Amino acid sequence: MTPAPTQIVTHAPTWVWGLLLALLLLGLSQARDRLVGRRAAMILPIVMLLVSLNALRTAFGLGTLPFGAWALGVAGTATAIVLAGWPRGITWRAGANRLAVPGSWVPLMMFLAIFALKFAVGAATAIGAPVTGHPAFVPVVASAYGAFSGVFLGRAAAMWQAMPTRLRCSEAPSHS
Repeated sequence: MTPAPTQIVTHAPTWVWGLLLALLLLGLSQARDRLVGRRAAMILPIVMLLVSLNALRTAFGLGTLPFGAWALGVAGTATAIVLAGWPRGITWRAGANRLAVPGSWVPLMMFLAIFALKFAVGAATAIGAPVTGHPAFVPVVASAYGAFSGVFLGRAAAMWQAMPTRLRCSEAPSHS
């Protein structure tokens, strides 16, 4: 007998709801205009890559099929975002030595989408839903995890491009 959706929700561990609250707060903070340091601008994309990779690992392992689908999702989405020139309006504020980043609801939507997908995959796996045995299940879910991370990676690329060249290359060794 398949459990009712209310049973699935009520039997989820308490920490899951704390995580959802944290994601909501973080997403709402991304919705307002702000100044961001160059290192801080790269933290969220790295964290989201690690989170989605961990979701992949815990759900399916890091075999060739799941990892390959995840990597294609990351690369494809990040490339599409860069080619589309999104997000627009990120500028460098030399006086503040920071990036001016316009607020966006996209990170909140991505956090909620990742949460919903991870929750659904966990619930489907826990109840032994037939969909988990479909041959397309692993590559579709894995590529979705990757695509969500690709959004953050593409956004980081836009921030990187908004930085003056001397700052982007300040970590590179000098050849003089």
